[in-house]
Amino acid sequence: MRARIKTKVIASVAVIVSLALLASGVIAYSYFNKILKKQIMKDESIQLSQTAGQLRYFQNDLRNMAYNILVDPGIQSRMKTIYSSDLYERLNGQVEMSTYLNQFLLLKNGIESIVLVGKDGQAFSTNRLLNDYYTKTLQEEWYRNHEERNVHSGFSEVHHLKRGQETTDIVSYINWYNPVLDAQSNLRELIIHVNLAYITEAISVEREEGYDAYYLLDADNRTIMGNGSGIDEVSYDLPLHDLAQSTVFQKESRKQLITINGMMWDGWKLVTAKPKSAIQRDINSIMYIFILITVVTLIIILLALTPLIHNITRPISKLTTAMKEASMGRLHATVAIRSGDEIELLGEGFNRMLHELQNYISQSIADEKIKQKLQFDLLLSQINPHFIYNTLNTVIYMAQLEGNKDIVQMVSAFIRLLQESVLITETDYQCTVKEEIESVRHYLTIQKFRYPDRFEVRWQIDDVLLEQVIPRTILQPLIENALFHGIISKPEPGTITVRMEMDPNYLYILVEDDGVGIDQEAVDRFEQSLIEQDVSGHMRPIGLANVRDRLRSFYGPAAVMHIVRMPIVGTQIKITIPLTQSPGYYTK
Repeated sequence: MRARIKTKVIASVAVIVSLALLASGVIAYSYFNKILKKQIMKDESIQLSQTAGQLRYFQNDLRNMAYNILVDPGIQSRMKTIYSSDLYERLNGQVEMSTYLNQFLLLKNGIESIVLVGKDGQAFSTNRLLNDYYTKTLQEEWYRNHEERNVHSGFSEVHHLKRGQETTDIVSYINWYNPVLDAQSNLRELIIHVNLAYITEAISVEREEGYDAYYLLDADNRTIMGNGSGIDEVSYDLPLHDLAQSTVFQKESRKQLITINGMMWDGWKLVTAKPKSAIQRDINSIMYIFILITVVTLIIILLALTPLIHNITRPISKLTTAMKEASMGRLHATVAIRSGDEIELLGEGFNRMLHELQNYISQSIADEKIKQKLQFDLLLSQINPHFIYNTLNTVIYMAQLEGNKDIVQMVSAFIRLLQESVLITETDYQCTVKEEIESVRHYLTIQKFRYPDRFEVRWQIDDVLLEQVIPRTILQPLIENALFHGIISKPEPGTITVRMEMDPNYLYILVEDDGVGIDQEAVDRFEQSLIEQDVSGHMRPIGLANVRDRLRSFYGPAAVMHIVRMPIVGTQIKITIPLTQSPGYYTK
């Protein structure tokens, strides 16, 4: 019988696993092909963003340098000297300005020259012998195109500077002087000429292989630098003019993946074109490994099926025997399985189930004992006091004859308080907030006669909470504790504040007093469930520990009760009652 089951299982599993692996391999190849393609595209975008970040850092460094030059007091003082009425001072000022500007050349690599332009269009540079040449360059097309942009600061298009027979490709950063800094200044603008070769060397990706094209464009989409054979027909659809800063755009053409990054300042953009054939090669190299792993896994599974099925069926029999014994009430019939697979986990789960079932039975017995104890305590407080009612009614009658309204009011409150205490039955452990407040008011009426002008109770409870159901007799012990252990223990009058708040899941009850406070040791003992119930006083108070224990019995760990020492004086007791759980005897 077992052999036939084993044979059937081996044959069935072999067929199912073979077909499943083959089908999953085909599906996985199609699925991961898209994922890997997206990841490669994402990597391209990240790589381009890193290069753009280097260029943006370079741009910001230039901007900071230009700002420091424009606000430098030495620059302004020498500009005044250059435009002096004295010829000697003008010539000497140009020499000093050239020397002073040369100090800034040492601050950053790649700067070809620094030029200051006065309001009259005269240029003053780091090389005073070239001042006239730099003045003439302001008439060239690159400078006029920048003026037409009408920006306060920015980069020019690529242009050329000549030094004798040598010509250098340059990108210039131009920053207008703000007259707010000095309205009398003769300075109009600052021009920093940057060697294009330095920018090209800063782009490390530009030297990498695998790109059809790699371009750096300016704000008007003119090429600052570029290499490669070019971008195919999709380039006509690229959103170069609408690309915002901090935006990366990718688009696929028939043969290329086009990536554009506009994170740089002043509208600079990096554009790359990578052939899709190179992307597919990267994907195929990973997929070949995946296919090889799938085939090897299929072979290993087929070879391992026979001993594996044998190891699986043996612990199943042991587990079946243990389950039969458990069904006959033998809850200690645990099973020991060491198969090292899911069957072992199933055996451990079965053992945990038996253990939890035993704990549940033990907990149920313990909860029943607690329930019986609570019922016994309630019975002790429910002695039918008909003779007390008759006696107290006689006292009320005699007090009315004597015209003593205080005695009538106090005894009436005491009778209603007794009536409330005997209303609690086995199925009547709950009441509304309104009923609980009414019961507490009777108690406070009696205490106000005992301690006149010694305390005040403030109620901060929204009307919408008055019909909320809570366990009976949880407010009176808290107020009694605040009164006797907080307010009465100090010479001056005190205040007790009762607040209730509610959110969708919990009802919060807070009782605060400004009395003498509570020792931290007592708070710690309460939190550790070590505090003893107080049984002193003329009435039989339920006590804080009893309130805590009843909340735990009703709601389990979802109900929380904390005692907090106030920062200056007083004590706060906070109770959290779950609204999503109906009160009743809680069992784990």
